Amino acid sequence: MGIEPDGAGSGNTGDRNESGAVADAPHGSDAIEFYDSRLFFASYSAGMTMVAIPCALVSGWGPILAIIFGGHALWSLRRLLDRRPRLEISAVGIRDENLWYSPGMIRWEEIRDIRRTRLGLIEVELRDEGAFLDRLSPLRQLPRVKLALFGFGPALITPWGLEGSTREVVGKLQEGLEQHLLESVRSEHAMLLEGDAP
Repeated sequence: MGIEPDGAGSGNTGDRNESGAVADAPHGSDAIEFYDSRLFFASYSAGMTMVAIPCALVSGWGPILAIIFGGHALWSLRRLLDRRPRLEISAVGIRDENLWYSPGMIRWEEIRDIRRTRLGLIEVELRDEGAFLDRLSPLRQLPRVKLALFGFGPALITPWGLEGSTREVVGKLQEGLEQHLLESVRSEHAMLLEGDAP
């Protein structure tokens, strides 16, 4: 399976408070976590290594290309060994730490819609893009300029390299958003009933 609840698989259990309890408790159950695909990163590392070795034997640009491809091989090997969750869906929202420019934490109340793009990416439509951009570091803001040129918003999730299909990831994200909206309606309804009570 590409999805593992907290406490399963790698043993990662999300953010914890001082007592050791999970701080970001999801919708009545454990958070859903997506991890790196071992097959993807093992294949990628092997492929980059096979390209880097012959490049190192060629004069001119060969050594430079060997460093570039070798760097990719080492990066993918590091991802293969580091089994932290890359995408987490909880009651609080979405935490995307898949790539260096990933948006990080996006709370459900910030999200208007979630949809799959034609390129297989996942676009998160925000209620206030300006507020979202303001809290990003300057380094993470840079790729957003390029995204805007292609017509994308600032909150774009890249599911490539994750266990589970893009369809599966989108489905779980949409389920989380729908659950949040349902709970918000229930909460507002309960408040109205309390206000009408004598």
